[in-house]
Amino acid sequence: MGISSILGAVLKNVSWEKIARMAMEYGPELYRQAKERFQNETEPAAETAVETELQERIVRLEKLLLEQETVIRDQAAKNIGLQEQCAALERRLFIFKISCGTLLSTALIMLVLLLK
Repeated sequence: MGISSILGAVLKNVSWEKIARMAMEYGPELYRQAKERFQNETEPAAETAVETELQERIVRLEKLLLEQETVIRDQAAKNIGLQEQCAALERRLFIFKISCGTLLSTALIMLVLLLK
């Protein structure tokens, strides 16, 4: 039984969304830990310009990811507020419909009484 079949059996009942969320959450930290561990085991190699540029891009992308997560959280909070406002407006609309129905029925009764 290979590693891939073990992972496949373990992840069979896990949704892709959950896997992606865990990868986004724990991936960068695991990558840093593995990189530090492997660099400590081998002799530290001098970083080339390409590695430096990639590191800068990684840092910038991580910052953008954090900003995006805060925007998503803000939007989720606003969405909850809008849902509450929508429910309040629907309640008011229902009350308005009942009031209009009551006034209409009263007006019809008064018309019938007037015409008798």
